[in-house]
Amino acid sequence: MKPRSFIIAAVLLAAAACVSHPPVQVKVEMPGVPVFPPGLFSEFVVTDFRDDAPSPDFALGREIQGYFAAELGRAFKGQVSRMELSPDGQAAAGGPEFWKHAGEGRRQAAILTGSAGRVGDLSVISAATGEVLYTKTFREERDYNELDKPAEFAFAELADRIRARLFSVLFAAPTVEERTLLRR
Repeated sequence: MKPRSFIIAAVLLAAAACVSHPPVQVKVEMPGVPVFPPGLFSEFVVTDFRDDAPSPDFALGREIQGYFAAELGRAFKGQVSRMELSPDGQAAAGGPEFWKHAGEGRRQAAILTGSAGRVGDLSVISAATGEVLYTKTFREERDYNELDKPAEFAFAELADRIRARLFSVLFAAPTVEERTLLRR
C-alpha cells in the first residue's frame, strides 16, 4: 500500500469514527461574576417605582416595589426594607444629594429604584453617597392572544424574568449555559 493511500484510508476511518456518534447538547452551570464585592451592602431599600403610564386599575410602580422587596427578602441575607418617596405613587428622581438624604442613617445600604412602563430603568444607588452604582434598562415583552388577561397576570410573568436577570447581577447567581459535547 502506498503512503498516500494509507493516509487517505486513515482519514476516512477517522471521519467514520467521528460520525458514528452524534454531538450531545449538555447544560453546564457556570459561576456568576459579581458586580459588587461581597459584603458591600448590609441592607437593600426598595423605593416605589415611577410609573410613566399609570393605570387606574393597576398601580405598577407599587406592585414592582412590593415584588422586589419580597424577592430580595428571600435571596438576600441582610435587611430589606421599603421606602415611599412620593404620596401619589410617582417616585421622585433626583441627584446624589436627594438620594444621600433619602438614605440617611443607612451607611451600608443600597437603594433599588427605577421606572416602570413599556421600557423600565432600574438603578442601584449608594445610600451613603447618593451615587448611582449600577443601572440597567429592561425591556421584557409578551403578547397575549386573549385580551381578557388581567394586568396582574402579565406582571407576574414579566417580573420573574427581570428578577432572574437582576439577581444574577446583584448576587452573582450561577448561569446555566448550553454546550455541545463532541464524542468519538
